[in-house]
Amino acid sequence: MTTQVHPLELNPPQGERAATWLTQALELKTRLMDLTDQTSPSPQDYEQLWSDARGHLSTAMSALDVMHHHMQAMQSALDHQDLLHHMQVDLLTSTDTDTDVLAAKQRLEQTLDDAFDGDFDLNAFKVAIPSDMMSNRAQRVANLWVQGLGMLATVTHETLYMSRLGQPQIATGLTADTSTSLAFERWATTLHTTTYQKVRELYAALLHESTETLASTVSSLYLNSQTLVDIHAQTFGRYLALERQGLREADYERDISSSIRAVEAFELLGVLGCASARLVGLTRGVEVQEELNTWRDKAQNLPFVSARPMGRRVGAAQVDDQQEDDLVHLEGVIRAIDFRPDPAAPKMSTFLTLREGTRGTDVIVRAHMFDLRSSQVQVGSAMELVGHVKLNASWGNQGVGLELDRLSLTEMATQSWLDWMIQSHKSWYVVWADNFNAIWTPPL
Repeated sequence: MTTQVHPLELNPPQGERAATWLTQALELKTRLMDLTDQTSPSPQDYEQLWSDARGHLSTAMSALDVMHHHMQAMQSALDHQDLLHHMQVDLLTSTDTDTDVLAAKQRLEQTLDDAFDGDFDLNAFKVAIPSDMMSNRAQRVANLWVQGLGMLATVTHETLYMSRLGQPQIATGLTADTSTSLAFERWATTLHTTTYQKVRELYAALLHESTETLASTVSSLYLNSQTLVDIHAQTFGRYLALERQGLREADYERDISSSIRAVEAFELLGVLGCASARLVGLTRGVEVQEELNTWRDKAQNLPFVSARPMGRRVGAAQVDDQQEDDLVHLEGVIRAIDFRPDPAAPKMSTFLTLREGTRGTDVIVRAHMFDLRSSQVQVGSAMELVGHVKLNASWGNQGVGLELDRLSLTEMATQSWLDWMIQSHKSWYVVWADNFNAIWTPPL
């Protein structure tokens, strides 16, 4: 008897291709990490890596689409084979005494007995349960495709962002988006709003669209995320270049907030691109319906809005007016970074001096037992942070400081669909570095 198998089992090259895509994705991710570790990587280096990653991702998606149609045809053939199999079992187990039925049953038994060299076991000839048809190998192949797409999308986003951000380093002229602080604020607000609208489109699609329609939607959303990064990262890079060169008069406090909103949008676009690419795999795959159902279930049972704790918004000068361990939220620019024993080696912590505006009050912020320098926190970076007030800290400014809050991402993922999406993609794209409740920008 021929054992029923999953379509992926009938097409072994797909397993090899899936492994190849994932291997290529890992190699590209390694190149990105090596590039990030360099002292001064050029925009051209990021551009080349982006081109390579984009090419691999495009090819993988095209191959997956072809595989999807091929698998559908093969599944139809298997469904036909399954129907025939059921009919044969019904016949063999029939108790009908009709002469024609008995004759057909005898012919089928003889055929099977010949096929098994006289050793046919009727009891072993049973209807296959659908779940038994799905082999572990098929699951691995499908998962390789989805993992590879997610990693390729992550590398593509990060390299595109860095290449576009670095292009205007010798900017010499103002643009409409960066000429005034008010114009820059409008630009950042538009980018932030548009990004959240795109993520909400994904949320709505999971709630209301069929798998085929969803496949088209997530493909479009992936392209949307790339386009937004391509266009707006250049504007952000131009603003940063002009700011560093002192070529624009600015409302510094307004620009701090605008820069933070821009970075928040770019981070969310990274997650959206990764999620959309993976969902392309999930909607075109043949062994991933359970995971796709999880996406839909989360959208149906969780509200969209993030459960990120924000604390009370205060100015740096108001921190010492708060109560011990109060959760507060403030923005500023990092003026100093100190990584030192806390209280003694080998225990080390990062201490940031955060200044509110150009002549504002300084506040000391501690990231306990972490080195934030490895997460690209730099002197000159704007930062939005949420922290716990400490009024008698030995490391504080006259005893007053902030302990940087750390997010419970697992708990947040049970309260918000947006947080669940971010948490479920942390293996590919990290938004909250070391789970700290903070957003920081490149140096202003």
